[in-house]
Amino acid sequence: MHMTLRLLDHEMNVERDSAVCGQCPAKVRPQCKVRHIMPVHYVDVQPFYPSRLKRIHHSAESKGVGTHQGRGYLNFTLAGCRHLSEFCLIHDPQLHWVNHFSIMRSLSLYLDQPGGTFSMVEEDLPAPGPGEILMRTRRVSICQSDVVIQRVGLPRIKSWPALILHEVSATVEAVGRGVTRFAPGDLVGVGCDIPCGDRKCIYCGDEGTGDWTSCPNTQATGHEFPGFARTHAMLPDWFVDLGPIVKFPEGFNPDHACQLEPLACCLEGMTRVNRCIEHRVVVLIGAGSQSTYALQCAQAMGARKIILVNRGAERLERVLRDFGGDDGRVVGVRWDENVVERVFAHCQPFNEPHFVMMNAPCREGYELSVRLLGYGTVLDAHAGVKGAGGKPRIAHEVDLNNDIHYKLQCLQATHGSSMHGIGLAQELLVAGKLPKLGLMTNATERFRPTELMQAIERAADKDSLKVILDFDAS
Repeated sequence: MHMTLRLLDHEMNVERDSAVCGQCPAKVRPQCKVRHIMPVHYVDVQPFYPSRLKRIHHSAESKGVGTHQGRGYLNFTLAGCRHLSEFCLIHDPQLHWVNHFSIMRSLSLYLDQPGGTFSMVEEDLPAPGPGEILMRTRRVSICQSDVVIQRVGLPRIKSWPALILHEVSATVEAVGRGVTRFAPGDLVGVGCDIPCGDRKCIYCGDEGTGDWTSCPNTQATGHEFPGFARTHAMLPDWFVDLGPIVKFPEGFNPDHACQLEPLACCLEGMTRVNRCIEHRVVVLIGAGSQSTYALQCAQAMGARKIILVNRGAERLERVLRDFGGDDGRVVGVRWDENVVERVFAHCQPFNEPHFVMMNAPCREGYELSVRLLGYGTVLDAHAGVKGAGGKPRIAHEVDLNNDIHYKLQCLQATHGSSMHGIGLAQELLVAGKLPKLGLMTNATERFRPTELMQAIERAADKDSLKVILDFDAS
């Protein structure tokens, strides 16, 4: 809610009737006059948070006119306004421009309990402190883990009601003192797996390895850290300095930016072993969103052939139609009793696939994946099996000598992403290497934030790929 104050001459008297609330007839009533602060005549002022005012007043000379960290300021009240109590005009004499802050009220959608419903709560956010950034949510895409959390919960979520959702793109609204990497107006994408917050941590800290998921205190947005089922979010300084936040060019599509995180997860697995994709045969088990991302990445990385395995015909047909291409590199195989023989047949002239990504979150998917291993095959266990009861044990006997050593098989797993995957995903997105990404979401998979429950139900459908909540449409 912007208000315009007319500043007359250099005495900075405030014209009494020059600003109104916009939602009620309340008028601005200045508390004082200020002389010779700044030579401007018009300035836009936004509502200002009382919590921030207290911070300023703590070291200010008075509650009317004073200075704080070299800034002159002038407070106003809105008489009879039930929407806003006060706002503040701040001037930096060194920069000679007006710095204004906002009373930011975030609308948050809390899930009350596993299997429960979402309730909208209005929450106040102060202006960002040193090192912090305030973000306005633009898009959030639904992950299958969000579906699991809504339906049965996850043990790692300890506190309810909970803010879920982690695949987000946002616009930076304001930055705190000392922030140089981001500026208001920047479009950013944010990863899910984040540092633990301990800046001395050997995994997550300033001098850490960056292997956040190896940290005993690992956390993720939408899990231990509040998710983005909200209109605004404040990110702490350690998140801003060390976490998975990247900028996109001006005019970049926020629909695409919010898919940074799932793409990063795919690329982590596809690049952990060198030269396992380019000119090679890739098998993707499952035709959901992660396999569809992996398919597009494999195409961009120059895979020789991509074999997509799925049980249901409807989703398999959609993926092949929209993402298969005309060069014959992508083939579909129905998951039935003959699936292994048909996959090997499609691998010709090779005898086996070079890379297998298991994207079906079920025991049967793991059992199928090890049957497809051959000489030099890399298996990426990408989809974890989890639920309210935790993570079941799925056992498999490995011959370390004949299979791992002599056949050069590699068993690995991808759980989340680090800055490595985030950087690769950003690079592919910005370079336009994923030209069909927009087909991940059709008209039936777009929702307003207030339709979050319907969005999760749609994401659980067997034909769905990527459901997006459009916060700009709220």
